[in-house]
Amino acid sequence: QLLKSLGLHRISEIWDREMERATTSASPPSYRDVTCRLLREQYIWQRQRRRVIDTCSRLAAGHADDLAAALVSGYINKAPVWVMAAVEDVI
Repeated sequence: QLLKSLGLHRISEIWDREMERATTSASPPSYRDVTCRLLREQYIWQRQRRRVIDTCSRLAAGHADDLAAALVSGYINKAPVWVMAAVEDVI
């Protein structure tokens, strides 16, 4: 819950998986390695979320060309389910 309060939503989602992975591996990773994995996942999640929000903002502003380019490039298809639902609502 603290992770979500701090805005680290992705880390809160993968915390259990990473702790399991760290404790069951033959050679336990260092704290640095585990922390790097968690922060990398959080960074990627935030970057993807920002890009999707920007794409939706452009769509709302009437830039249909940007949406078409995103759809053709396959970028939108990589978005999380909640984003796809939001885009479909707007379209």
